[in-house]
Amino acid sequence: MSVATVSIGDIAGVIAALAFAYLVLRLGGLIGKAGRVLDETSIGVHGLSEQTVPLLSQVTDTVASTTSRSCVWTPSPPTSLR
Repeated sequence: MSVATVSIGDIAGVIAALAFAYLVLRLGGLIGKAGRVLDETSIGVHGLSEQTVPLLSQVTDTVASTTSRSCVWTPSPPTSLR
C-alpha cells in the first residue's frame, strides 16, 4: 500500500476550488434574488398601467366636458413700462 503525499500546492488548489464554488453559489443566489425583484417590478408596472389607462380616459372625458362648457379667454396685451 502506498501513501500519497500532499503538497502545499495541492492544498492551495483545493482551497481555491472551494472558494470558487462558494463564489458561484453566492452569485447564483444574488442573481436569483435580482430575478425575483425584476418579476415583482414587472407585476407592479403591469398593475400601474392597468390603473392608468382608465384614469387617462376619465381625465380626457373631464377635459372635453370642461372645454365644451368654458368660454374662451384671451389675455390682454402687456403694458409697457417706461
